[in-house]
Amino acid sequence: MTGVNLTGDLTLTSNRPWFTVNPSKITAAEAAEGKEVTVTYNPTAAGDHNAILTISGGDAEEKTVSLTGKCAAIEISSTSHDFGTHKEGEVVTETFTVTGTNLSDRISIVSALEEGFTISPSTDVGLPSTGGKVTVTFTPTSGGDYSRTFTFSCGDASAKLTVTGKCAAVTTNKSALSFSTLPKSQTETLGFTVTGINVTHDLTLTSSNSTLFEVNPTTITAAQAKAGKKVTVTFKPKAYIDYSGTITISGQDIKPKSVSLSGKCANITVSPTSFDFGTCTKGKAVPKTFTVTGTNVGERISVVAQYEEGFTITPTDLPA
Repeated sequence: MTGVNLTGDLTLTSNRPWFTVNPSKITAAEAAEGKEVTVTYNPTAAGDHNAILTISGGDAEEKTVSLTGKCAAIEISSTSHDFGTHKEGEVVTETFTVTGTNLSDRISIVSALEEGFTISPSTDVGLPSTGGKVTVTFTPTSGGDYSRTFTFSCGDASAKLTVTGKCAAVTTNKSALSFSTLPKSQTETLGFTVTGINVTHDLTLTSSNSTLFEVNPTTITAAQAKAGKKVTVTFKPKAYIDYSGTITISGQDIKPKSVSLSGKCANITVSPTSFDFGTCTKGKAVPKTFTVTGTNVGERISVVAQYEEGFTITPTDLPA
């Protein structure tokens, strides 16, 4: 900028904040020699921008310079979203609006491959240069905290969307309890540990058959679950058969979790249980038979006779 016959300093002003001028004051002497002026365009919003740079003072006629610029940008209706806490396998979606302004090409979507979140359209498709709708789906697969960041970009323009979520769940250090083979009326107690992740409500433990498999405790608080709570199950067989059951752990904010149970009750029966040989002839053997049945007997059956002279038994060893 050059000034001729100026009587005072010049003032340079822009009527829009995204255009700034430097220097904003020029002396008459500087203007007479010619002074370089720098205008900086620093847009804070997407779109087409216009402004007027006004040079005044020194009794000279006011001069103006027209300024124009375009801001390329990508904007998202929300840059972050918390999906909250959900159960394993639960599906939750949220839709966002992506707007592209003054972009020269399609908007790409890039994200680290982390579990829990998917986006549509997919990262290999992207969006038109003007933007569009995207849907993020949260599907937690196990208890824990989830986070993922999607980056939308075109040239130098970019924007990020960060999504987070939690999954409430319980884990057990054992998926099954296998009890010993017990005689009727005997009992055995085994245990497992329940651990809660992001659990905020009490847990209820239910036995599929509480008279055979008794669980203790039947309620676990959220605080106990967080620390890990030992649970015991007592097997009380009532008859000579094979038993199975489950302990189900349920709660308001979790998907139910089960621990399978199995046990056997052992028994030996004899039929008939008594004999009367009647009156026999000396030296003449009179045989009678009886049946021995083993149920859930893991080893061979030994037959031990306690009798007075005159009786013998065979065999004294039977298969299980």
